[in-house]
Amino acid sequence: MNKSHFLAFVLWVVCGLTVYAFPQEGPDSQSETAMTYVGSALWSDMSDLSVVGDFAYCAMRPGLLVLDVSDPSLILPVSQVYLPPGPAEEVVVYGSYAYLRTREPKLYIINISDPRATYVVGSCNISKNARDIAVSEDCAYVAIGSRGLQFINIAKPEAPHVVCTVSVCGSANNVTLEGEFLYVNTPDSGFHVIDVSDPESPNFVGRFSIPDMPRNVAVRGKYAYVAKYDAGFQTYDITLPAPLILLGACSTLGTAYTVTVAGDYAYVSEKRGHDGFHLGGPLWHLALQIINVTDPANPKLVGSFADLADRFILPSGISVVGHYAYIADEESGLYVIDVTDPVAPTVAGRYYTPTPRNVTICGRYAYVLACSKVQPALVPPELVRGYLHIYDISLDTVPQLVFSTNAFLDVVDVEIDGRLAYLGGGIPLVQVVNLAEPQTLDSIASCVMTGQAKDLVLAGNYAYMTDYYRGLYIIDLVKPDAFKVVGIYDTPGHAVRVTVIENYAYVADGDSGLLILDVSDSKSPIKIGSYCQQDYAAYAVDIAVDSVYAYVAGGASGLWIINIANPQAPSYEGGWKILGSSGVFVHVNSVV
Repeated sequence: MNKSHFLAFVLWVVCGLTVYAFPQEGPDSQSETAMTYVGSALWSDMSDLSVVGDFAYCAMRPGLLVLDVSDPSLILPVSQVYLPPGPAEEVVVYGSYAYLRTREPKLYIINISDPRATYVVGSCNISKNARDIAVSEDCAYVAIGSRGLQFINIAKPEAPHVVCTVSVCGSANNVTLEGEFLYVNTPDSGFHVIDVSDPESPNFVGRFSIPDMPRNVAVRGKYAYVAKYDAGFQTYDITLPAPLILLGACSTLGTAYTVTVAGDYAYVSEKRGHDGFHLGGPLWHLALQIINVTDPANPKLVGSFADLADRFILPSGISVVGHYAYIADEESGLYVIDVTDPVAPTVAGRYYTPTPRNVTICGRYAYVLACSKVQPALVPPELVRGYLHIYDISLDTVPQLVFSTNAFLDVVDVEIDGRLAYLGGGIPLVQVVNLAEPQTLDSIASCVMTGQAKDLVLAGNYAYMTDYYRGLYIIDLVKPDAFKVVGIYDTPGHAVRVTVIENYAYVADGDSGLLILDVSDSKSPIKIGSYCQQDYAAYAVDIAVDSVYAYVAGGASGLWIINIANPQAPSYEGGWKILGSSGVFVHVNSVV
């Protein structure tokens, strides 16, 4: 890519800040295939991880993310492999390669000999029912549900290929490799043991029946360690040809999801809480149970950790290396737990995976707003802290993080004017920040109002902020260090977005549709026109305006095109029934 190209910045909820390059003629003259992926940041949805040495290899929604975890208090991303359409669901590391399974469905083999410069060397299609993988030197074993198992030859990483499909009784959900034996967990028909010393000629050697549908199984030597949802933790003797023997059990306080064994301990990740809703969400929390299995017949719970401050959805993976347990959580990211003292584990570090929701480009920097999916359990969602990330995008490469902070309460929008940034928060709160040095942001002034901010735009000497409950605030910015609210218009609906052109403010006002306000007198804005579709599903959530038309994203009612040549009498010109339209952007002759 040469410097005659320009970059397009796309904000994807699933991928974070993603950078594409178009040829010089621009995106309008090119097909979709003409775009070149450059890099991205702020990846979310961590579904699995594998930790080797100082690096954590994480299966994220967009692909593989490698984190340097040598200092748990300062976890840093060092490389990534973008694999659209994804999402990545599982990762296993063996030798110099990471084996990444995606829902696409594919198995990717990624060279990680240099964790800071990872790249794909080969891939192959696998069954769409793939649920789990285990890897040996020359073969990968894929559990594919009711279709059984797929054996994939990986002797040549650049050319992996399916060797055979093996049927098992029941639905293969979980596979574990121990020596020459493959242990297959089929919750509805038991636990299968297969001799895979010759992968091209697998030999079934036994099957055990484990009651109550185990969620996850770890095998070490002649013992199986089982996480069994609400039934807790159990240990079994799986010596063949003797029948399966239940050796011991240990209750857990929550729902046991994943289990791994390291040294004398089993580590069980679970979710703890209930499905009841309180102040905006279910009260589920992350928990880790540490169980002494020195005597498999008498497992003892010795320590536990529970993060009662954060909501979360599902513990999706666990890896134990040295004195640390690493837990992947689909919603909040990576927990690093110090288990040096198994009786009293403590948090050593976190790597959050916030959800990007807005981006503003100014000069060489991209200002990305993101909200953490982790929410304080007893605080309404609108009070969740927001994150502001500043990226250097001057190079045709992965955006480089310059500064990141969660000091701004629930930031929902940012507008840039020279060296000043105006941030609108859901409190609502407007803050003015000096951007002269992006590495050290200085807040100049702030103003707290009532309600819940949704959008913020700058026009002339004024900022216009929509409030979900109060309508539209007009803020005088002549003195940035002493700005003040000069006008308020209480809209009949829920003000979500606003666009200002000359003397008019166009407001997407929820179930009240489009409102057109005359703001020539900033102290006394007045409504001069409005439009709303007669459709129970109509709910205006976003708006873009050109000289003649307003384009309104109307939620489930689709896109509305409104003629605003006469602002006092806006009229419907047409539209598209786009299910669940939530955003709209107009560029040249295109509507996005």
